[in-house]
Amino acid sequence: IPSSALRYVKEPPQDYPLLSRRAREQGVVTLRITVDANGRLKDAWVHKSSGFERLDQAALQSIRKALFSPYMENGSAIDIQALAAFDYSL
Repeated sequence: IPSSALRYVKEPPQDYPLLSRRAREQGVVTLRITVDANGRLKDAWVHKSSGFERLDQAALQSIRKALFSPYMENGSAIDIQALAAFDYSL
């Protein structure tokens, strides 16, 4: 589904690693996530890297702190896969 269809009950925090700030690392991390019919994150992995391992790991940690609304299709909650992007810019 498009990332715009994801509905957060609790948005993921945008934690910028201190070492990445000091090193002036910037980039966009795109995660592919699976959310179950209850709105729980089942799985998340890096779909497109920022080019910096610290930023990629920070995005994965952040998405694990998010809470989602179940995705409804024809009146039933279903498991979904979507992309979630994290922009790390200074």
